[in-house]
Amino acid sequence: DDTDGLTHAQEYAAGTDPCDPDTDGDTVLDGVDTDPLDPLVCQDLDSDSCDDCSVLGLPDTSDDGTDTDSDGLCNTGDPDDDNDTVLDGVDTDPLDPLVCQDLDSDTCDDCSVLGLPDTSDDGTDTDSDGLCNTGDPDDDNDTVLDGVDADPLDPYVCQDLDSDSCDDCSVLGAPDPSNDGTDTDSDGLCNTGDPDDDNDALPDT
Repeated sequence: DDTDGLTHAQEYAAGTDPCDPDTDGDTVLDGVDTDPLDPLVCQDLDSDSCDDCSVLGLPDTSDDGTDTDSDGLCNTGDPDDDNDTVLDGVDTDPLDPLVCQDLDSDTCDDCSVLGLPDTSDDGTDTDSDGLCNTGDPDDDNDTVLDGVDADPLDPYVCQDLDSDSCDDCSVLGAPDPSNDGTDTDSDGLCNTGDPDDDNDALPDT
């Protein structure tokens, strides 16, 4: 008898060595070893869902597997690895608390601000159109896409397609080259950028 808690019959049935109390050499006796033939499997004394031998092949409850959110449960058996309250199975990124889901379909992740799902506080929505700036192609809702908008966060600044020195959105908050600022002398240059507003051949200043 090797004093491992198993009878010879049990040893033969399990495939362990009846003359060696620790067949797999992980320092855990065969009789209490979860898998006495595998040094990476032995027991889970700290009940953190990771086997205490899983990393070193020796029992070490402080180094037995990754615990992303430090909640005492190893990722292997933790239903919410990043502790953002969204279960891993439906979490867009189960290891990042700032990424989880987009239940309100506003193009911003519901966890992006708080690290917890909150559809009412998940990112800036400048134009209050229900789409967060992150995924909104027109943040200020002036109908000019952000990529070509001179100021994508100001509806009164967008572009000057008619090159009259006044922004096409300056009056309406939407592009209208025919109504983008006062042109006293009707010379095609808005007063804002016209050096001679009244066209009297004398500079304004």
